[in-house]
Amino acid sequence: MAALEVTNAELRAVVAEQAAQLNALAGPVEWLALLACDRGGFTSETLRQWCETGEVDAYQRQRGARWFVNTRSLAAHLARLGLAKAIRSA
Repeated sequence: MAALEVTNAELRAVVAEQAAQLNALAGPVEWLALLACDRGGFTSETLRQWCETGEVDAYQRQRGARWFVNTRSLAAHLARLGLAKAIRSA
């Protein structure tokens, strides 16, 4: 029974390592709609202002349309502010 538990633990470690490698290759979702970004600690209005001022890379398809935010740029901006937050990708 102990050998089975060791094998199971080894398999979990291999799967976790493979998942990490896949995430590193694929990277996070690069562009998300502003409202899809996890806004813990700041409001959607604050995020919109960061987009408008260029503090976060973002674009609008047309004037007045919703913003699409570059998640890497947002993560970097939050890190600069000391607000390390995860960005929801779904």
